[in-house]
Amino acid sequence: VAFGQALAIQNALCGDDHPETATARLNMGRVYVAKREFDDALDAMQTAVVIQLASFGKQHFMTAIAYSLLGSIHSMMENYEQAQTEHQRACEIREAVLGAKNKMTLLSKKKLQMAIDEETEEELEAPSS
Repeated sequence: VAFGQALAIQNALCGDDHPETATARLNMGRVYVAKREFDDALDAMQTAVVIQLASFGKQHFMTAIAYSLLGSIHSMMENYEQAQTEHQRACEIREAVLGAKNKMTLLSKKKLQMAIDEETEEELEAPSS
């Protein structure tokens, strides 16, 4: 409830398309993840991505954070193909902005590989028809 109220205040002060509103939505998404309300988390994160793309463009570390969080939510929902897409986006941005050996870039690569491994494992465990 408190984050919802904070988001409403943020929207009133800065507007729906302000970068600080995107940050508030990212934080709200994290709260939804903690509550395991993944659909609400996805909605908050996707809205944040739209705001960040409009505010910062594609090649910005804040946009990469949002994509990474989206990827993590998709992994928790066992939607590994979409998780890979989001983690790949985060990885590409971080590599371009921060460099290939930056710890955040390496973390994105690790998360991408985990999503690939999880999808592969799921395919191996699926009964064949």
